[in-house]
Amino acid sequence: MRAYYNNGISFRDCGGADQVEGDEVFFDHIPDTAELITTFPNYETALAEYTSLVNKEARTNAYKEESDPIFFKWQRGEATQQEWLDKIADILQRFPK
Repeated sequence: MRAYYNNGISFRDCGGADQVEGDEVFFDHIPDTAELITTFPNYETALAEYTSLVNKEARTNAYKEESDPIFFKWQRGEATQQEWLDKIADILQRFPK
């Protein structure tokens, strides 16, 4: 049993409908996307915003861990510019804007 909040993006396990707090909505099952959209009119927008924020953070981390080292190798002549650009393209594909 779950109580959903944050336009349906977040949830917490709870014992029952009597444990719902604030703007939470109780489900005795895992709702599908259609139910979330019906229950939370802003669900799709909230999900897109959440996904964008998560991807932005993941891109930032991937740039630091994966592409920046290649960039510095390229600057020292130990890698090619294309290797660096390919890694950037890979990161953008994994974590789109």
